[in-house]
Amino acid sequence: MFCWLMVMINEDDDKDFQKQLDKLHYAQKKKLYRIKRLFYKKSREYSSEFDNRLKSKILKRDNYKCQLCFSDSDLTIHHIDYIKKNSDTKNLVTLCRACNIRVNTNRGYWKDYFKKLMYYRISRC
Repeated sequence: MFCWLMVMINEDDDKDFQKQLDKLHYAQKKKLYRIKRLFYKKSREYSSEFDNRLKSKILKRDNYKCQLCFSDSDLTIHHIDYIKKNSDTKNLVTLCRACNIRVNTNRGYWKDYFKKLMYYRISRC
């Protein structure tokens, strides 16, 4: 997924040509560095336990529905305590993408809300 930059080249002027080529090369290196940095950062954020198997388990537990709006499309797994390294099943809940974005504001309220929801589920069993 690389975007290549288009540079208009005037072949009559070799110095200008070389400058434009150098800029293109620098821009590509800079973009590649950003992509590497983002990938490296993302790969370190989550614990090794947070894999597709765990996500499937949470989706199944939540009946493949968002736990706020009960939608069954565009589902994600949300960390209740907002700590991505904490992959305990009691800390994970299924949300649709829209609700996942919504719960990133007023985090204290949503953290308490989901903890109560999980407590209610556990006490029902």
